[in-house]
Amino acid sequence: MIKLFERFRRDRRGAISTVFMLMVPALIGMAGMAVEYGNALMIQTRNQRVADSAAYAAAIAYNSSGNSLSAAQTAALRITSLNNLAGATVLAQQVTSPANASRSAIRVTVTQFAPLLLSSAIYGPRRVAVPVVATAELVAQAAVPPSCITAIDGGGTGVTVSGGANITANNCGVASNANLTVANCGAYVQSAGITYAANLVVPTNCGGGQPPLRKADGTTPTAVRAPVADPYAGNAAVAAAAGRLSQVTGMATLDAATVPSGTDDTLVVFKGGYNASDITDVDNQARANGCRAYWTSNAWDYECPSGTTTSLKIGAICGGCTLQLNTSASAATVLNINSSITAQAKMTFGYGTININGNYTGGYGGTESRASNFNISGFLNVGTSGAAVFGAGTYNIGQGLYLNGSASTYFGAGTFTIGTGSVSCGGGSYSICALSSGTTTIAGPSVFVLRSGVRTGGGATLNLGAGANNSYRLGASSDGFAFRGDGGSDTIMADASSGGNVYEFGGHVNLTGGGSCLVVGAAPNHDIKGNLWGTGAMKLGAGTYTITGSVNFGGSGGGDSSCGGSTIGVYANNVTFVIGAAAGSTATSGDCAGQSFCLSAGYSNVVINAPTSGALGGFAVIGPQSASNTAGGTFTSGASNTVVTGVFYMPNGSLNFSGGASLGDASGCLELVGRQITVSAGALLGSSCVSSMGTGTPAGFSARLVG
Repeated sequence: MIKLFERFRRDRRGAISTVFMLMVPALIGMAGMAVEYGNALMIQTRNQRVADSAAYAAAIAYNSSGNSLSAAQTAALRITSLNNLAGATVLAQQVTSPANASRSAIRVTVTQFAPLLLSSAIYGPRRVAVPVVATAELVAQAAVPPSCITAIDGGGTGVTVSGGANITANNCGVASNANLTVANCGAYVQSAGITYAANLVVPTNCGGGQPPLRKADGTTPTAVRAPVADPYAGNAAVAAAAGRLSQVTGMATLDAATVPSGTDDTLVVFKGGYNASDITDVDNQARANGCRAYWTSNAWDYECPSGTTTSLKIGAICGGCTLQLNTSASAATVLNINSSITAQAKMTFGYGTININGNYTGGYGGTESRASNFNISGFLNVGTSGAAVFGAGTYNIGQGLYLNGSASTYFGAGTFTIGTGSVSCGGGSYSICALSSGTTTIAGPSVFVLRSGVRTGGGATLNLGAGANNSYRLGASSDGFAFRGDGGSDTIMADASSGGNVYEFGGHVNLTGGGSCLVVGAAPNHDIKGNLWGTGAMKLGAGTYTITGSVNFGGSGGGDSSCGGSTIGVYANNVTFVIGAAAGSTATSGDCAGQSFCLSAGYSNVVINAPTSGALGGFAVIGPQSASNTAGGTFTSGASNTVVTGVFYMPNGSLNFSGGASLGDASGCLELVGRQITVSAGALLGSSCVSSMGTGTPAGFSARLVG
């Protein structure tokens, strides 16, 4: 045995292979550790910057709230959420400053988990905590608080106030990466602090009036000359939101409705049954189809056996006559009508499936349908008088739904696939055309696939869907609108907040006349391939509105009106606007010319509140992100009482306030960031806090990072 072992020891054949095989697990383990370590290190590096900002904000909030640790925690969470770290754990603690034991500090720990790829492959899902820590102490010295109004372009005009206008930022700072200019004694900046990178230009010898730069208590604010950075440059949530614009731009044209048709069969002419021979003639025509026709009290009742599929052509219907088709049939019955129908009095469709290979126009007695499947290759016109009631079901309409006259129309909940209208709707071709003064209700939850959008005319009321489980896909009309509401119209769309449902507008969304109202329900995303313009009131449900064009209210007149139960201009709660302002989408004349976001004449009740959570929590408006797109924002011509809560971020566009317009007030939490900011002609720009950093720093304190 000893000799055998000795011979094996001396035999070197296959030694390298054996050693290599023994080393493979170790080599794989070392490689995996390197990859996992590198991933964790990348997360740590990225998150350290966020933790630094969170600690700074938390220290400011802690001090200004009277040493509330809850306020510090809230401020830290706001920073991490804005930087797309909503899944990380965040802990704010009060500690002694590591730099000076006599000072108080706030330590923030941000922990995110990194997946362990190799371990997960062997043992199942594994992850490791990657914590980062930052500490900020409060230093008792004169300091400039965080800015809530910021102009970031170093080569522009910075912040300019003139002509009796003012900026009021009582608990936060005003900052300019260029000049900060108060042009005359009638204008002023009231702020907790001033930062400017180039020159501070203010008038002198203003007499006994208030100074052009002041705090709320009348004292002089601290002014510091220092560079001013874009606080959201490189923000991941902003980049992702802007990236969705490409997806919306590429939104496909909707397919046309598919409508089945039957075989061409016997012609039935529904003559007046005022003599026996006419009744016999009509019944014989029905018998040829395997059906029967009965005449009772000026009404024809055409009945086919339940569960069968039959076809006919309707040649004509006697004047003033009522026609009932298969009202005694079961849901399994199919009736193919291979002709257009022009009803005279009341028309009733029975249960089952109705296929019309042609058009349908309702009579003066109205229309009733109990069909669960209603398919029509042409248009469906409910008529100019008489109520129309259609049951719940599936509707495929090839060439438009026309809602005319003053009578009410009702559809049960269902799926509505409607093609381009074949008859002009006020100059354009739409899928749903409601131009008269009637009220139309389509119950919900419903699914809408409307190839050429919706137009609601003056005096008309249109309710599309109900509840939370609706879905809306509206393509563009021949004149470019996914939705158009004329003056005096009311249109209400419900929520699409359940999973898988969408809000897609493949063209412009526009209220073209004053006194109109549009209510859009809540949904995670509202995609608009075009502009969002209004001369009437809009109530916009919660979610993100990704708009490839521009946002323009009042540029063509109009203003506040009754909408959704109150008088408003625009009400958007828990909403973020992401604006692309694509080439050619902005107004070419008037107050709103060239602007990506504009509020003008008549809009005196506008509220936009940013969401408080989610990837875009804290952001109210995100303007164009391309440096070459300088379409900015304008508030003018009496657009007063505008309240925006959250971040209004327009890094490449100028922001202009004039003509008595106002945005925010001295108590609202607005953070305004623009390329340059001009306030003139009696306008007011106000805020009290920095939405991403909590309240501003009280005079006499500043925070600094110490670890």
